Amino acid sequence: MAEEYKSFGLGAGMVLNLAGRLQLVEFTKLYFDNFFTSLALLERLSEMGLYRTGTIRSNRLQGARLETDSDMKKRGRGSFCEVVASSGDTCLVKWMDNRSVILASNMIGSGAMNKVRRWCKQTKAYLQVDQPQVVSLYNQYMGGVDKMNQMLSYYRTFIRSRKWTMRLIFHMVNLSICNSWLEYIADRKAKAERSMDLLSFHMEIAEALTSAEGMTPRRRGRPRSLTSSEEDEHENVDESASRKRKMKFQRPCSAVKNDAFSHWPQKVKGQSRCKNSPCVLKTRTMCLKCNVPLCLEEDRNCFKEFHIKK
Repeated sequence: MAEEYKSFGLGAGMVLNLAGRLQLVEFTKLYFDNFFTSLALLERLSEMGLYRTGTIRSNRLQGARLETDSDMKKRGRGSFCEVVASSGDTCLVKWMDNRSVILASNMIGSGAMNKVRRWCKQTKAYLQVDQPQVVSLYNQYMGGVDKMNQMLSYYRTFIRSRKWTMRLIFHMVNLSICNSWLEYIADRKAKAERSMDLLSFHMEIAEALTSAEGMTPRRRGRPRSLTSSEEDEHENVDESASRKRKMKFQRPCSAVKNDAFSHWPQKVKGQSRCKNSPCVLKTRTMCLKCNVPLCLEEDRNCFKEFHIKK
């Protein structure tokens, strides 16, 4: 961060540092939340010729007088009040929804009122509530940040560590997965294809990483030694169960199947049905990495077809 921006504080300094690198064009607009917003920041951005809108905390208003929450609740849901700075370049708008929110902007105030749909607990029905235009614009362009925070909270990686570096690393991993999922959704929509949800996307990545080199899960801890009577009983159970039990195979994810790495065929004792659709014949050849039976004969090569990306 540049030395000249440190006097504005951490959040505002970050905004100014990034805004200073922008290739400014006409009507450049910035949106940010209340962690970054201060009146000093808004004045500085106005001097730089930038349009900005953001929520602001009530303890950063520097004496600006707005209606109290109790007075606005008496007026009802959807009420608002508006204050303009003496310089005329900053407007504060306080709007009452379930709770009050204050926004500061130099490009628009309350503007044209919009109607939004809100649930009412008292009447058990939806209501049409007035919403200032500055709130609508903020919700429209800040939706990406809020959506990302929401997605990160669903399947966050928790670790038992006091090291902040580890928490930061795993946060960046989760952030990369969510961004990749959004790109994946956009690509699938462009091709009009069905897409996975976020949880399935997480599981697919985990399966691909753990199976990258044919890794197999192991039981933790030291194996318990059996007595002679337990060994005889265990062998009898295994023999009877092996006659009744059929082998079940699970197809690997596409990232593992098509990575063209460490896929080796091996002959096994029993025969199983080939997993390369539409082949229905039985084979004794297995892929060591994918752990599925695949035909590998002179007249048919399902092993090759299965591992080719279609």
